[in-house]
Amino acid sequence: MRPRSRPKARASIDDLLGRRRGDSDTDMLHPCARQGFMWLTIPVLDRAVARLAAPLGRRQSTIVCVRHRSAFPRLGMPPIELPTGRRVTAVEVIDGTAVNRYGAAPARAVCVVVATSAPDQVITAANWVGADAATANEALASSHRRPIAHSGRRRISVIAFATSDDFKSQEVHLHLGARGLVAVCPEPLRPVLSEVVSRVRGGPEEALLAVLLTLANQAAAAVQDLAEESDRLDQGAIGLAADAQRRTISGLRHRLYALQQLWTAHQVMCTADGTLAEALSRVGQGRLRQSEVVFQASAAAAGQLYALLGDTLERYSAVIAERLTLVTVFFLPLTVCSGFFGMNFGWMTDHIGSVAAFAVFGILAPLALVGVTVLAARRISRT
Repeated sequence: MRPRSRPKARASIDDLLGRRRGDSDTDMLHPCARQGFMWLTIPVLDRAVARLAAPLGRRQSTIVCVRHRSAFPRLGMPPIELPTGRRVTAVEVIDGTAVNRYGAAPARAVCVVVATSAPDQVITAANWVGADAATANEALASSHRRPIAHSGRRRISVIAFATSDDFKSQEVHLHLGARGLVAVCPEPLRPVLSEVVSRVRGGPEEALLAVLLTLANQAAAAVQDLAEESDRLDQGAIGLAADAQRRTISGLRHRLYALQQLWTAHQVMCTADGTLAEALSRVGQGRLRQSEVVFQASAAAAGQLYALLGDTLERYSAVIAERLTLVTVFFLPLTVCSGFFGMNFGWMTDHIGSVAAFAVFGILAPLALVGVTVLAARRISRT
């Protein structure tokens, strides 16, 4: 027979957690935890509670100990707003220049943000977080034109592209290891990625997906700016500077085509049957789907803007051709009259010598021909 010590252990847990006998698992939590605010569990007290809960057959994940940040300032953990009963920490963001100051492997999830111009720091950071250092070194060896994902031995390497304010693509390398994430990006993107990762509540995989979603949102913002620029060019008046506007439209169409191909490649990389999705967990695959949808919508919008600007160019060409035709119609009768009166045959030189004859045949007759030609041209264009 088992010893009759279970009621005593049950009472110890009740006393420790301040729970009345018969309360549910949710009531077992601290009042602050029931409101959805949880702080980092104290490791020593956590193990003690686990030993007390073992005879009861209760899972450790249902026991949450709440503390205040000021009591343990050395840890520096921010508050976590998550459903009660879950133990999740925030991802710590570390600058690539500070990796050498850390000796042992990181104790919790970290994200090392390194500039592209520091390849030695990339290799050091990749080894420190347990990522694929060889793949990280190969990714820095040459530039890329399309995104790509590689996975092996529970390590993931992703080459993606960010969209700058001037609609140019910038490479972003993401290397996921067992102990953290290494984000390699140009210097202007480091504050952006650091802020994004600092708000992540979870592990390295959540940080990787948060960065991909940020890149997708950058693509959506770029499409919005390009749509406004395209609308301005489409609604603009066609004046004497139409040639400069056509060159601007042609350059914008070239940029839209390149971005459409790039965002389509990102969408393909994020598909459910891709290499990246297969290396993620089920929850991660669902979050990756969000990035896929945003990239797909951005690529579709870029294609529509490309077609819109193509129609704008055709309209510009039609208006310019119509104006050239009008100029030709206006000067064609004058050319006929000047050619006719330029022929010095005998009858003309004998009969047209007065001022009245010159006014009738040299001025009134050409103007009448111009008027008749313009009216005929308008009637033909209407029909």
